[in-house]
Amino acid sequence: MLDRDIGLLTAALPRVVDTSDDLFRMTVAGRQYGKRADAGIAIGEWASRNGVRYLPTNADRKLGELGQVGGFPIDVASRTSLGQVHILAELRGVPGASVTVPRNQFAEAGVGLVRQLENRAASLPKLIIETQQKRVDAETTIAEVDARIDDPFKHSTDLREAQERQARVVAGLAAMASEQNPAAETTDAVGGDGAAVARDRVKELATRAHTRLDSNAYADRNQSPELRQIRTQPRA
Repeated sequence: MLDRDIGLLTAALPRVVDTSDDLFRMTVAGRQYGKRADAGIAIGEWASRNGVRYLPTNADRKLGELGQVGGFPIDVASRTSLGQVHILAELRGVPGASVTVPRNQFAEAGVGLVRQLENRAASLPKLIIETQQKRVDAETTIAEVDARIDDPFKHSTDLREAQERQARVVAGLAAMASEQNPAAETTDAVGGDGAAVARDRVKELATRAHTRLDSNAYADRNQSPELRQIRTQPRA
């Protein structure tokens, strides 16, 4: 990617046109201007005709060519992010030579925007140097990473010791749980037979309870007539 950018920047360098001082020339919407203030006003009018202020907040759009400056056409597009809209003006075929302005400020950007676009074209040699330096930095980083790929993990000993400590802690917790809940081990050992014994014991207790209730009810029935007879006997 950086090699591609360097190639494009190098190819664009001979096309740079000096616009310093009285040499300034800028075309906006097909009309050439020799004063920066007039060019700034023309940009505002172009923005109004293209509805820049009313662009949607949910979609990027290409707005077309604004004009030319410094020997390069100026392409304009909208960029949206988190509900905000910005206007991107960039020199065609010159990677990194762009200016971004909030949508609501683009029409009034005036001379400031004109000068920024001028500077992008004039600073092309500096942009080439910066891009070349980025490539050098990237290559250095890649070489350092490649050189360290086969290096052992310097914290491998600490990692192994931490894993061993974790294993000891887990074993200790398991032993404590067994000592505090021996009944659980017994239940696990007898398995299904232990559960069957428990069910039989519950049935036995229920049978005894029913038998006791039936005996009490029978005794009450036998005593009731005698009580009634005693009450009906006349007094002496």
